[in-house]
Amino acid sequence: VMVVPAWQGKNVGTAIMRALTKWIDENAPANAFVTLICPEKLGPFYKQFDFTPVFGMNRRVQSVKK
Repeated sequence: VMVVPAWQGKNVGTAIMRALTKWIDENAPANAFVTLICPEKLGPFYKQFDFTPVFGMNRRVQSVKK
């Protein structure tokens, strides 16, 4: 989820995250693991919604068109 730059700083992202975390809290199965991928600079924003930094790795696989 991304907020258009013109709408950033107007609590749009906060409203989206509140709605998403509310839905997760009400609908996710017990002990569900939710992953959020974001740049490090946005960590403080997501921490307010109880997300915590973790170490991880990923690999992008590009399909080869034939």
